Amino acid sequence: MAQTVADLEADGFVERHPDPTDGRRALGELTEAGRVTLERERRQREGWLAEAIGERLSAAEQRVLDEAVAILRRLADG
Repeated sequence: MAQTVADLEADGFVERHPDPTDGRRALGELTEAGRVTLERERRQREGWLAEAIGERLSAAEQRVLDEAVAILRRLADG
């Protein structure tokens, strides 16, 4: 994990700052470039998934998926 964060920092996507309450730790924060890149990647994944669902699943399968999503949301909401 430390190497991944170091790589993200080297690419300008993350900045590390000392933890004000614990000098042994560092806190990571997305930079503006990191936020833009993350949003772009999310949109691409969501677009691909929506397209795949529309093109590859039957209407019945899409209804089952919709029901499953509702169940998962209910679980996530506690």
